[in-house]
Amino acid sequence: MPRPFLIGISGGSASGKSTLSKMIADKFNKNNVEIINADTYYKRNNMPLMKSPLTGIEGPDWNTPDAVDFDAMFGDFTERSNDKKLDILIIEGAFIFCYEKLRDVLDLKIYLDLDSDIRMYRRIKRNMEVRGLSLEEIADYYTEYAKFSEQKNTLTSKIYADIIFNGNNYHGKAFDILINYLESSIQW
Repeated sequence: MPRPFLIGISGGSASGKSTLSKMIADKFNKNNVEIINADTYYKRNNMPLMKSPLTGIEGPDWNTPDAVDFDAMFGDFTERSNDKKLDILIIEGAFIFCYEKLRDVLDLKIYLDLDSDIRMYRRIKRNMEVRGLSLEEIADYYTEYAKFSEQKNTLTSKIYADIIFNGNNYHGKAFDILINYLESSIQW
């Protein structure tokens, strides 16, 4: 019995993971593609703490794999991967390649590589619009905490990727090649 084609999309914060996931879903029948956002599995009530290398002040570490409930995420992903009505199941998140159990079942692992300055700009814009945070709050958290954890965890996980996309330019030929590969790989 066919099962969905399982795709993992990772990259640093604001690298375009959600955008690429939606582009894939739009290219195929949206009814036959499901996207799981790993951000929904953050341990919001039990967030790990880290000491800022700059200030020594302890704060929440949203940029570590320890902040994610991988067991719940993997359980939901496994359940959805048994849905015979789906052609593609995408899981996207910054830390998904840090979880070996998930890496082992993915048919395709995509990493979006994007310069940290551009990601920082996107992060500021998103967090001001969506979360109502001030520029200072976003910049302070990034420079004191996020930057260091991200470099240690997310950026090093790209070694597990099958494909590394240029986060500045994944709309043209690279995307067309990806879609051609998916069309030839999906068990219709």
